[in-house]
Amino acid sequence: MAAADKDIGGREHDEDGFLLRPDLALFAVADGAGGENAGNVASSIALASLARHFEATQKSARTTQTFDRLGLPLLARRLSAGIHRASREVLEIARSADRYRGMGTTIVALAPDLETAVLHVAHVGDSRCYRLRAGRLELLTQDHSLAQDVLELTPEIDDEKAAKLPQNVITRALGMSETVRVSVRSFDLALGDVFVLCTDGLTDVLSDEDIAETLLTTNSVRGQVSALLARAKAAPADDNVAIAVVRFDALPGALAVPKRHATRPHPTRPPSGAPPRATLPGDSWHDPEIVVLENEPDDDEPALHIVPASVPPGMLDALHDVVLPRPRPRKRFPRPEPQGGEPRARADEDAQDAEPPALTLVDDDDE
Repeated sequence: MAAADKDIGGREHDEDGFLLRPDLALFAVADGAGGENAGNVASSIALASLARHFEATQKSARTTQTFDRLGLPLLARRLSAGIHRASREVLEIARSADRYRGMGTTIVALAPDLETAVLHVAHVGDSRCYRLRAGRLELLTQDHSLAQDVLELTPEIDDEKAAKLPQNVITRALGMSETVRVSVRSFDLALGDVFVLCTDGLTDVLSDEDIAETLLTTNSVRGQVSALLARAKAAPADDNVAIAVVRFDALPGALAVPKRHATRPHPTRPPSGAPPRATLPGDSWHDPEIVVLENEPDDDEPALHIVPASVPPGMLDALHDVVLPRPRPRKRFPRPEPQGGEPRARADEDAQDAEPPALTLVDDDDE
């Protein structure tokens, strides 16, 4: 069951959007930004493009295996590929007219595989996905924001300085360049799980505790969406708000406590002495976060390869030799790449010279 709604909040333009396609097992929200009403164009294009990608690949997806030869879910790759195509479409429109120049959008999307009882979550930017299970709310995504990056790179920063960091500066968005880093993670599904997709218009005014409390007031997904919107507007909300709530009441062939698919290869454990892998608190088992190799995209494949977090350190060393991460943008939405012949600003040149961040692999132990 799924429901969604949005509210313009205190803005002149509504630039948030949502996508509910239970026929495709696809759900998403997006938060656009740009001059005048360009943000609405960006989010609308992204959501429509993602839906078209799933429509075009639905037939072939039904006849392919669940996992690739590395033991990784093909649905996760399909979801990421759709977001890459959406980003390129937003960029193409942004380059087509001055009124759309610089527009971009965040996105968070989920695609469940009900047969294997696994849910794949993909996101770019600071739109979030939460899971409510047995009365406990968990954040399943990690904001691609300046504040989050600073806390990751300098965890010793004192509270006073951390409090001064701008909270609305994101470091990834669709439509900013030919390639985009998409974070994709996978989680067990259990009967009764409730997932919330939302833009920052909700999380800027409601704490995680507020969200959990509101969700627990009713079992109706439509009622949960309405209650969350009502609390956001009462805050009052200065930003647009988009919310989607999805609940899973039936998992064909799965138990109430899901297990890994029987044919899924069990990942190897890292050798002794390997550095610990970073995790998000409260996660159950999940597939590793995508490692993005900055290859040129083509029409058939996304500009990424998926690498298990359990690969030997030697392979990771080899990956570091070929990975060319893009520098993190410094503004809310990074400036689009200039077309041929257009000179870059000095700030862009400085950003290109910045030391690229290290690769991060995310993987948890089995429950």
